[in-house]
Amino acid sequence: MAQREAVLRLDGQWARVRAGAAHAEPQERERLLDELIGALRAFPDDPECTALLGLRLADRAALRFAEGDRASTLATIEEGLRSSERAAAHSPEFARWYARGLINHGVWLSWPLSDEDRLPRYPLGPAASDGPSAMERAAGERARDLTRTAVGVWSGLDQHDPVNRRGLAQAKVFLGDRLAELGFAEDAVAWAVDAKSDFRQLLLANPGAEAAQEAEEAIDHIGHQLELRLRFLSFDSLVRLRAQGLLPERLLPQAVVAARIQGVTESEIAARLHLGAEQVGTMLEVTPWLAVWRVEVRGPDGLWTVQAPPWHSAAEVRNRTAQDVGAEVVRGFAGSAQYPGDGGHWRIHLWWHAEGDPAGRGSGWPPAPTPQRPPPRETLHKAAPTIGAVLNPFAYIASRWTPSPRTVRRAAFAALLMSVAIVVTGGAVRLTGSGLGCDTWPKCTDDSLIVTQAQGFHGAIEFGNRMLTYVLCAAVGGIILAARSAKPWRHSLTKLGWFQFALVMGNAVLGGITVLTGLNPYSVAGHFLLATSLITVTTVTWQRTGEGDTAPRPRVPGPVRKLSWAMLATTLVLIAAGTVVTGSGPHAGDSSEIRRMPFDWAATAHVHAIAAWLVCALAVAMWLVLRVVDAPVDTRARARDLLIVLLAQGGIGYVQFFTDLPELLVAAHMLGSCLVWISVVRVALSLRERPAEQAELPAQGDAQLSTV
Repeated sequence: MAQREAVLRLDGQWARVRAGAAHAEPQERERLLDELIGALRAFPDDPECTALLGLRLADRAALRFAEGDRASTLATIEEGLRSSERAAAHSPEFARWYARGLINHGVWLSWPLSDEDRLPRYPLGPAASDGPSAMERAAGERARDLTRTAVGVWSGLDQHDPVNRRGLAQAKVFLGDRLAELGFAEDAVAWAVDAKSDFRQLLLANPGAEAAQEAEEAIDHIGHQLELRLRFLSFDSLVRLRAQGLLPERLLPQAVVAARIQGVTESEIAARLHLGAEQVGTMLEVTPWLAVWRVEVRGPDGLWTVQAPPWHSAAEVRNRTAQDVGAEVVRGFAGSAQYPGDGGHWRIHLWWHAEGDPAGRGSGWPPAPTPQRPPPRETLHKAAPTIGAVLNPFAYIASRWTPSPRTVRRAAFAALLMSVAIVVTGGAVRLTGSGLGCDTWPKCTDDSLIVTQAQGFHGAIEFGNRMLTYVLCAAVGGIILAARSAKPWRHSLTKLGWFQFALVMGNAVLGGITVLTGLNPYSVAGHFLLATSLITVTTVTWQRTGEGDTAPRPRVPGPVRKLSWAMLATTLVLIAAGTVVTGSGPHAGDSSEIRRMPFDWAATAHVHAIAAWLVCALAVAMWLVLRVVDAPVDTRARARDLLIVLLAQGGIGYVQFFTDLPELLVAAHMLGSCLVWISVVRVALSLRERPAEQAELPAQGDAQLSTV
């Protein structure tokens, strides 16, 4: 008995190391795990030790997989599953561990069938021209069967227990993934829809906040997977899914477009999907699809050469079939200078979505045969300009440029830097009394678009700040383009980049309103707050460049995250109170003729100071709590940096208050405001993480560690 208790204590020690609650060097981790596995093998008839042995063998498999040793991974997990299966009948918890191990094994077996983003490499299975090898397909089928067994294990557990219901829903998601990898897209969609329904029922059961967040993230993930899988389906498959109630209404526009790409007529789409003719027409007109083509010419050496744009490019099109687009490219190329002549050999590939993207590979128009008799050249010349008119410049650049992750991160940082610079230079306009240096907008004067000599120094300052907006736009455009050109395409970063652009444009308009209203203090305050919103988005974008695109997962307990939300809210109050202090005046650079907010300046300054002290108190509390919960080192470092910035900002604030607001200190205080907000946001963002490939290693059922 004493030996068994010692083994269980050793397992508890490993569980703390595995969870990150206790530190151990890699060699020490290996030694501890090997010692634990050897000790657990001494109790083959003890159900708990047998179950733990299966769990720890799965941990060893995960380490081997991370090292790139897939063969050792599969051998180890096979042994672990045999142990887990023996223990599964003794306890529902052990059965859960066994089910999770089955899913892990399925993921590792099917690894060659997915790309680096865990999307199917061969979405059409054996029908694809570059389908999986016989060995890969056999591994994929084994992975599918193991995952189906896991679904059966979860189904046999008490479904009144929300843990079991959530585990079953997750297992269905993994089964859909395994089916999609083998080319069974219709079955994959059916399982995904079933899993989505299960997660919605979990949400309706009013779970805790963390469980609800997990369910919402799973629903979002499944929705994205469903959109991808629609591209793999024939029209007959879409019709069957619609008849079975497995085609969500939200995805009907994509389904209609998928059918149209395949050449199905609008009337047939309406009839077989039970939709109105006008409804189908509207969907096709408002829902675009991205056609990506590549023309290749075979040279005398027998090698195929990819042609330069526009014969290797992309365009968004509406209500057109793949055959339509392909024929247009064929006509245009045959009438171009790159055409190799009637005796030449050339071919065209056409994808839906993106070249090389698993969702597009093989799901659009298949390679066209080399045309033996091209149409007359007069007709071809007329068709070519149509292609040029629909080219997407972002897709064009992305097809020719692949920025490194460092380049993308630098582009995001440049946008953040410029968003701070525009705030500081905007403050310089006010501090030099140049707010109306250009007395109208969008022109500088009624008669001149640019500053004139008559407007002097103040006009130059104001106009210079306006011109800096174009530099900011260039920086924002840089992150949009870098995110779009990254491989794989960072969709989330691209959306954040366009959000930045919208904020820049909105603030430019608000700046114009500020000039036209004679520096109305409320529009001035709104101008600053909107600039703060831009800083928020650029900070988030910069953070996201160093993360993956998976769902975020917490790195600290829930109460710590709630403390960060309180700190964010209080800091927003602090910044808003600062704009009221500025608007109430008097302030450096202000003319006595400028309209003020109707508040007592000294009172608002005191409110601002109280908010500042409250933020400081919360920051100190955050720093202490992060040390107590043993938060990651980088998170604690950001909390420390926040305290340093707050200390400096508070010192500047008090000095400027007691020295009649000298211009230089006011400018420094504005810069400090930006840095405080950035620091607070970065602390909040550091409390969660987005792993680059969260789907690589599904959660293993550890009694001490797993909440699934």
